[in-house]
Amino acid sequence: MSTGPLTSSGSVSGLDVPGLVAKLMANEQSMLTPLTTAAASYNSQLSAYGTVKSALSTFQSALAKLNATAFSAQKANIVNNGTGTLSATTPFTADVNSDAATSPKAQIIQSAGIDAANTTFNNGDSLAIKVGTNAPIFVTLSGNATLQGVADQINAAKTDVGASIITDDQGSHLVLEANTSGTANTIRVTGNGTLSQFAYDQSSGLPTTMTQTQAPQDTVAAVSGSYDITVTSLAQTAKLKSQGYSDSQTFNTGILAIKTGTNSTTIIQPQANTLAGIRDAINASTTAGVNATIVSDGTQSHLVLTAKNAGAANTITVTGTGDFGTLSTGSWSDESTSPATVRPTTMTALQTAADAIVTVDGVAINSPSNTVTNAIPGMTLNLTGLTTANDKFNLTIGNDSSGVQTAVQSFVSAYNALASSLGSLTSFNPTTKAAGALQGDSSVTSIQDQIRNTIIQAVGGTSAVQTLNDLGITFQKDGTLAVDTTKLTKITASNFADIQPLFNGTNGIATKLTSLLTDMLSTTGIVNTRTTGIQASLATNTANQAVIQTRLDADQARYTAQFNALDVTLTNLQQQQAQLTSALAGLAK
Repeated sequence: MSTGPLTSSGSVSGLDVPGLVAKLMANEQSMLTPLTTAAASYNSQLSAYGTVKSALSTFQSALAKLNATAFSAQKANIVNNGTGTLSATTPFTADVNSDAATSPKAQIIQSAGIDAANTTFNNGDSLAIKVGTNAPIFVTLSGNATLQGVADQINAAKTDVGASIITDDQGSHLVLEANTSGTANTIRVTGNGTLSQFAYDQSSGLPTTMTQTQAPQDTVAAVSGSYDITVTSLAQTAKLKSQGYSDSQTFNTGILAIKTGTNSTTIIQPQANTLAGIRDAINASTTAGVNATIVSDGTQSHLVLTAKNAGAANTITVTGTGDFGTLSTGSWSDESTSPATVRPTTMTALQTAADAIVTVDGVAINSPSNTVTNAIPGMTLNLTGLTTANDKFNLTIGNDSSGVQTAVQSFVSAYNALASSLGSLTSFNPTTKAAGALQGDSSVTSIQDQIRNTIIQAVGGTSAVQTLNDLGITFQKDGTLAVDTTKLTKITASNFADIQPLFNGTNGIATKLTSLLTDMLSTTGIVNTRTTGIQASLATNTANQAVIQTRLDADQARYTAQFNALDVTLTNLQQQQAQLTSALAGLAK
């Protein structure tokens, strides 16, 4: 900080008032030096803790990608052992554990419909929410609440579930989704008072008022083995074409109804009585189950209907009366004649609804989609063509050792990036005498120690892979990790199934690190607590500087006033001296 400008009324006596005040203030200004030095240190520490938080968050994000699938990866290989000509264009591809059917899922439950606008939940009523083996967490309403207010208080309580509201024609529903997927993380809810309508417990046999909308699911691993595959049919959508109509054709009477598969019938109500109006009305419907287009053969226009979903069950049925009768897929009554004439359909099937048919080891499987998820557990077959009689395609599923090794290397790289970042902040260079911004900071040292201790712990159990060292991963002198690739390759070949639990099991390294990092980065965690402490110290420092600066400003003003007064006195004395000298000189004449 600097003091204000030095001012005086101008010196006649020759007294350097600004210079004298500046010299006095320079000495007193030194009282601020320890505080400004400390403030610079606090700001440096705050910036460094921002780096710490960013590094921990980056490591946490990297761990999230290293899930159970990453450490138990499988791969598929397809070969044609026949004499067919399709080997260059394999009629299917195979994805292991890549689709929603095989991915882990979190349980989702929802309440019955509620009139949210006219429902109030009473102050003091409580919910107990328990997920898996975790202890139940209680949510007590702090005041009368709306349904959204209940959801907000559940989320604020960090109850291991996420709460949201959805609304449909039955009303508004409270939806709870477990934060963690898997069958071990089922939700149990009990409530009292106005919250008693939110009850769910599949294990107790007690009455339940909430319903499950998504069952929890563990990762469905593909079964290693060899499978012979043939593709005899591809799934396709139904497609119909109407008779030709002139541009002047209008549809003024009757109704048009469309039904696909087992869905309910949808009544189409065009806003315009033209073929284009019918097309637009069909496409505007969310329940018709078809897409409509108009194609021209050069002289007339045809309405083409294509089912939105493939599969043999998704046929298209169109029923028309009056002017819409010619769009019927069955016989229809032409009421323009008297008596009415029953006429045959004029709709033409351009493509028939069909299932995909794939045979696995002699067993035929039908699928309404060319993305087949029900043939081999944990495996998705993507059909693109048909096999021939001369083809003999074989699909082999096995452990993806290289994929697991890549996941291990990713873990090591992520940790090393964190270790390097924290190391640079806490280091001391004996040559340059330069210290990191957090050198000697006990909180960062604690963070480093906790993470390191978590990494070196054994996971327990009977697995042959207990520690990172068993995979060939060891600490180096600089605190980073290194991988013995020879040892890692050997262990992935001999103990493949033991690697995933080391990282993602209940006591796995990634599991514990994720929990540890979540705690460290929470609002009450070590990073935020230390940052808040530094900010408080900086605030105190700033306040102390302001107090001293106020005193310095007052001293400067006082010194200036005193020296200005002295300057006036000296000036007056000099003037008196001049007058006396002049008078004495006059007497001497």
